[in-house]
Amino acid sequence: MKKPFRMTKVRWVLAVIMWFILISCPFSVLNSKRQRLPAVRTDKAVRTDVKSYVSGPATINPRVNVEISSNIMGRITKIYVREGQPVKKGDLLLELERTQYLAGRDEAAAAYRIAVRDVELARSKWETAKSAFDRKRELYAQKLISPEQYDLARIQYEAERTAYEVAQDNVTRARAGLTQAKDSLSKTTFTAPLDGVVTAVNVEEGEFTVVGTMNNPGTVMLTVADLAAIEATTDIDETDVVNVRLGQPAKVTVDAFPERAFYGEVVEIGSSAKTTAAAALTDEKTSADFEVKVLLGGGDAALRPGMNATTDIETGKVTGVPTIPIQALVTRTRAQVEEWKNAKAAKAKGKTPGAPAAGGATEYVKGVFVLVTEKPLVKRARFIAVETGVVGDQLIEIKKGLTGKEVIIAGPYKTLRTLNDGDLVKLEVPRKAGREDQEKP
Repeated sequence: MKKPFRMTKVRWVLAVIMWFILISCPFSVLNSKRQRLPAVRTDKAVRTDVKSYVSGPATINPRVNVEISSNIMGRITKIYVREGQPVKKGDLLLELERTQYLAGRDEAAAAYRIAVRDVELARSKWETAKSAFDRKRELYAQKLISPEQYDLARIQYEAERTAYEVAQDNVTRARAGLTQAKDSLSKTTFTAPLDGVVTAVNVEEGEFTVVGTMNNPGTVMLTVADLAAIEATTDIDETDVVNVRLGQPAKVTVDAFPERAFYGEVVEIGSSAKTTAAAALTDEKTSADFEVKVLLGGGDAALRPGMNATTDIETGKVTGVPTIPIQALVTRTRAQVEEWKNAKAAKAKGKTPGAPAAGGATEYVKGVFVLVTEKPLVKRARFIAVETGVVGDQLIEIKKGLTGKEVIIAGPYKTLRTLNDGDLVKLEVPRKAGREDQEKP
């Protein structure tokens, strides 16, 4: 009686073991397959605001910057200002040696006075000759003098009139000479052209100034700038400058003040590209940069000419639109997208998908992969073509294709590069509310 009892117990244990093996095998196989699936990170397409920016390195400069150089040669006798000194318009800045130009002015003044007296003398002679000619003309009309006497009086009258006109021209020439001499003398004294600050003093007392020519610039003695109006001058690439407009707001970050931001607006956009010296010597085509100036709102004593900065110009802004992280946007060839569509249509009808059309230039389609849960343990990636809009630092506007409620696949970038429509995937980490930890391609 004991032997049948032991046999029944053994059979029961074997049955339990076999049942456990049969149940656990499918789950082991499924788990093994899931381990080989690509792990993805998800995010949600949400409606929010997006701003697009164009950035470039910049240099801080005064809006008005006047370099003072000399139009005449001379020795510097006195400098009345120092670098960093505030000045008012008309304040004395610098003087050149005046002896030669004072003498020239006095000589020209004397020549002018002589010319004026000569005019008076010539006028008197002309009037005397005119009176004599009038009398001779009356006598000649009465046949009381000979034709020779009449002609002599007429010639004398015309000669004195010509001498008077020449004397008047001499006065004009002498006046011009005096004006020129006074102008040369005035150029020995330099005054502030505006209210501002002396930002540079490049000469010393006793030095000689050099007059600029066509190929050689003259001596820049002083620089006066209006620091009440500061601008950031930046170079923007040709592909980005087309989006820059006058009046667009901009943020300027100065290297010397990394924790502080300065705000302004675009006031000037270069109409022609800047040419570097190296590019001018070669025929090679390089990327063209255009100069853009941003006027900062109000002067700041902390900002100094020549400081390095970075300018971020706001070129676009939209509010309350569907957005996704930039790294979630992918591109696929149009032929590949058509192939996926044909495969879906054929599967729905139970037919074999046809081959995609060949030939033609390669076209690309922008899109995103959304996560579709078919069963509790089965998740697939589905490709949706989209039309994009404003591109921000981390987000991009979706004009068409998404409603703003989809769960999208946002990474990793290596997985997105090779992901296809309909691929099985698994979640790497739960979706996070914040996007600050999202990777960029």
